[in-house]
Amino acid sequence: MSCGMDQATLLASALQIPSSATAARSKSQNLHCIALIIKSWRPKLLRPLVSPSNTKKITGHTALWKFGVLNPQAEHSFPVYCFLGQTSSQLDKIINQLCMGEQTFLLIAATSSLISTASSDASSRHKSKLIGIDDVLAVDAAGKVTAKDSAQTIVSNWLETVLPKSAKPGSEYQFPTPAGATWEQFVFEFTATEMLSVTCGQTQQRLEPEHLKMKDQRSGKRTNQWTLLLVLAKTGGSLSWKDSDADDKLKKQKQELANKLKQSFGLSEDPLPWSLKENCYKARFTIRADDNVLRQLTG
Repeated sequence: MSCGMDQATLLASALQIPSSATAARSKSQNLHCIALIIKSWRPKLLRPLVSPSNTKKITGHTALWKFGVLNPQAEHSFPVYCFLGQTSSQLDKIINQLCMGEQTFLLIAATSSLISTASSDASSRHKSKLIGIDDVLAVDAAGKVTAKDSAQTIVSNWLETVLPKSAKPGSEYQFPTPAGATWEQFVFEFTATEMLSVTCGQTQQRLEPEHLKMKDQRSGKRTNQWTLLLVLAKTGGSLSWKDSDADDKLKKQKQELANKLKQSFGLSEDPLPWSLKENCYKARFTIRADDNVLRQLTG
């Protein structure tokens, strides 16, 4: 059996994809197709909820189904779609509409032959992934469908481009601050009490206390500087001595925090200067926390 359109056509037949736009297709057939696709990946990586109650056809889109989410990290998930239409023009329209949104997605088309250059380029610019069923599944002359060895690699390589890289802790950790960047371009966001997502332009890394030398090597507990970062996230980036958390001891910790931030991010300016207007120390960077973290801090 040769590769290309012949194999794609046979695969579509094996997956019960209709040969014409008017052919009937039951929901159970769609689920059968989807279930085969899911077997292409390890369950740990792709965790869609494949059941009649969770798999749904997307209204307003031709032959588009949503059948789960790709959840490679706790704080990152991507919707997974399956396009079961018959023409490239239908797929082009769907890709254009999905790319108008901000959420990165994975879309699996009925066959790779439906993927036009325009759709491929648009999804790449959006940092989304567009593949054909025949990219990840193979079918032999007898109609037996199996997952290709490359299936896991295709998705893993894509995820490396869209997920923030976990920085490696170490005494010499240095954030890859872009040339010419200032504190005002940084966004600090706590996704957990000991997990800080730091973004500057297109650069993003996930940091833990040890990255910033804010973990006591003897006790293993976070230091007062990390606690102060949490306080700043809770207050929206300000720290005045009216705050219950801002006692005299923390005044010294503020300076130590500023020094460690300057060292780790390679910037010489004070990240926490005193604001005469607001009568408080004010972070020059944006700092916030997820709702679940805020509940822990205020609870």
